[in-house]
Order: sequence, then C-alpha cells, then structure tokens
Amino acid sequence: MNSTTWIVDSYEEALAKNIVIVSLGLIINFINGMLVVTFFSNPINQTPNSAERKWLRLILTRGYILDSCT
Repeated sequence: MNSTTWIVDSYEEALAKNIVIVSLGLIINFINGMLVVTFFSNPINQTPNSAERKWLRLILTRGYILDSCT
C-alpha cells in the first residue's frame, strides 16, 4: 500500500519562496512593460496607416481579438 509523506515548509522557508516568486513576477512584468514602451516609441509605429498598430490598439483596448467569422 502506498503511504504519502507530507513535507511541510517552515514559516521562514515558505515566506522566502513566496518573496522570490513575487519578485520574479514583478521583474518579468517590468521587463514586459519596457518592451511595450520601446515598441510603441519606435517611429515605424507612428504612421497612421499601420495595420499592426490598429490590431494592437484593438487588442489592448478590448482585451481580445475579434473573430473573423462574426
């Protein structure tokens, strides 16, 4: 018969792990934000007829891509 052994972290270990995970998430989000800022500050994205800019504006404002079937 299988017996399961539970290994429980101490309070300090659990806190340290959570701090590391939250810190990594914040760093990744910061890097992602900087990439978005860099992308939109690029002069090629300032043209009024840029199809990519229109799609990105649609995705960022609505949160989804419209289905082409509807």
